[in-house]
Amino acid sequence: MKKGDIIVVYGHVGIAISNSRVIDASSSNGKIIERDMGDWWKRNFICAWRIFDE
Repeated sequence: MKKGDIIVVYGHVGIAISNSRVIDASSSNGKIIERDMGDWWKRNFICAWRIFDE
């Protein structure tokens, strides 16, 4: 994945900021979080979309 890709996982979405990090809205604390795309993201991955190609 590349920066800017929309990542869809089961019940959630995020935006890639690199090929291994994502930003998303955390439902548990109501904030925008930057985090690694760890095992949870890999297990629940559905698809990714590239809206803009550089």
